[in-house]
Amino acid sequence: MSEKPYAFGRVALALGPALAGLIACAPRDAARPPAQESPRARFEAAVADPGRPSEDRERDAVRRPIEYLALLGLAPGDRVLELGAGWGYMAYLAARVVGPNGQVVAHNPPDWAAYPAPAWSKGRAEKAPPGVWVDHVAPWDAPIPAGARFDVVLSSFAYHEVVIAKADRDAMNLAVYAALVPGGLYVVADHHAAPGTSMSEVARLHRIDEQRVRREIERAGFELVRSSPLYENADDALAEPTCCERFPGAQHRFILLYRRPERS
Repeated sequence: MSEKPYAFGRVALALGPALAGLIACAPRDAARPPAQESPRARFEAAVADPGRPSEDRERDAVRRPIEYLALLGLAPGDRVLELGAGWGYMAYLAARVVGPNGQVVAHNPPDWAAYPAPAWSKGRAEKAPPGVWVDHVAPWDAPIPAGARFDVVLSSFAYHEVVIAKADRDAMNLAVYAALVPGGLYVVADHHAAPGTSMSEVARLHRIDEQRVRREIERAGFELVRSSPLYENADDALAEPTCCERFPGAQHRFILLYRRPERS
């Protein structure tokens, strides 16, 4: 994980008014309102939002949020779940893009939620468009609010943390599959480990073998749309733990974009 999690001011443990818009299960593009501006302009406006703390802006050079949002294809009205949202770097940007007709659920497991929030991260949910951001505390392997459906599910440098927590990754991936509308995206970014790196090394390195992640996600029924070189860094020898910041925030990382098949 690239950032510590925080304790929540607003927590949704079950379906309530803030999550009512997540129940609909139409295909991803069916319910989008007409866009009034170009996607690039929306992404640039989200990144330039004055409510973003300086600590987030310092990460932008390596997180490349405009390009990443473009990969996701987020649009107004989308319903987004981020698994292991931590302090909410990406969840906040997503909330700005999906706007008042969309929804962003920032998931964290209970042990992450116990961390105290740094002062600069507090109040982030309140700065998002009213009613758009929902915090949700739940185990890794049962991360979906009851009855909720999503257009996009993100895992930003958190998949290896599920391994460290010894949670059931098959159960998590199947839950994500069930919660996505047909054609919905499951996007996983994480730190590369050397091919064949053992599971016992994941906790030490905070890295994971991309091929293992692929096998596990595809076992749940997802179709690979594409992988992206956006976060590649050939200077990373893959030997150092990512938390050591030998390459500060710029380790060799992969992005996998999967889709729940339209036919399912």
